[in-house]
Amino acid sequence: APAGVLVVHAGCISGAFDRSIDRTFSFLTTFTGVTAGTYDFNIAATVDSGVVALEADHIVVTAVPEPSTYALMSLGLAAAAFLRRRRKNA
Repeated sequence: APAGVLVVHAGCISGAFDRSIDRTFSFLTTFTGVTAGTYDFNIAATVDSGVVALEADHIVVTAVPEPSTYALMSLGLAAAAFLRRRRKNA
């Protein structure tokens, strides 16, 4: 995976397969963006160290506020509401 993207889980299927029959294998791969940006990369399926399938992927990672940011924002809104209510009563 490119810098800024963390691969959390990549699938793996192993064993002996009859290549005269077309097969479909499914697996899930989870990516977590650790740096905001746009990333293009490939996922390859290999058999005996040779690439037999290639998938081009494109993801966009956006900044997500941390929980502490939400807590501070909530505290600020609560303080603003309190001060506004206090001024109305005065």
